[in-house]
Amino acid sequence: MFLISAVNLEQLSLECSFLTSCGNFLLPRSNLQSLKELPLVVTDAAPGFDLDRFARLLEKAPRLERLEAYMCRGVGPGLALGSLNWLKFTMSALCSGEVRNLALSCKKLESFSFQYFEDCEGADILKRGHDLTPREITEELEPCRQTSQHLEVSDWDGRTILQRNDRITNLQQFPALRTLVLDEICLVSGEQKERPTTGDLLIRLLPASIESVVLKEVHLSLYDDMMELAWKAQNGLFPHLKYFKAIFKGMIPSRMHKPLEEAFRKAGISFAS
Repeated sequence: MFLISAVNLEQLSLECSFLTSCGNFLLPRSNLQSLKELPLVVTDAAPGFDLDRFARLLEKAPRLERLEAYMCRGVGPGLALGSLNWLKFTMSALCSGEVRNLALSCKKLESFSFQYFEDCEGADILKRGHDLTPREITEELEPCRQTSQHLEVSDWDGRTILQRNDRITNLQQFPALRTLVLDEICLVSGEQKERPTTGDLLIRLLPASIESVVLKEVHLSLYDDMMELAWKAQNGLFPHLKYFKAIFKGMIPSRMHKPLEEAFRKAGISFAS
């Protein structure tokens, strides 16, 4: 009954379970017209949830801008997300086609974050079949490529085996992309077993609009690619890039760190590790 009169409510946080059907308790006259932010958190004992179970609630919130889903394991087509511009999945596992379902529903999406489920006891219960690969995520986001400004695909390291064709190789189809957060494994094998080229991986990956890059779980095998990026930036490529952070998997020798930092500095880019 509380939600009947919550016309000024801007943020609502819900705790859900696998069987939750939030929205079924809403009366026809319920009004969430001011709701802008909706975090959905699963209970500790629940094996994740399907976003479809919130379909009726989403229909009551036509101005919803920010949605965060924790331990989501499924998304169907046709959800009412037309005003959404910020979407984050944490400790989640989706299947092929489900990010495209979202992209087709979110005409104004600017920020998309997908953090894969952690490698912990009970996490396998989120799996329902063919998990999305990093490359499929970016391909399925293409309906939002003109509006997308932030992309994160992370927490993949050590979770699943990725083949060469599973990795992200090109984001230049996102002309408005400004900030990027990726695990290195989403780009290339840390053991350098399947490197498609030497040195130009990041050059081919990034769009000209990019302003900030954070790479996580980075191996030294990516060193030449980062150095090449800094050199190209010194010569005018990626004129908007102002911040680059590499979170290395282990210590990087100072004899390698200092030249890398200096190369980015000469390009006017702040470097962190």
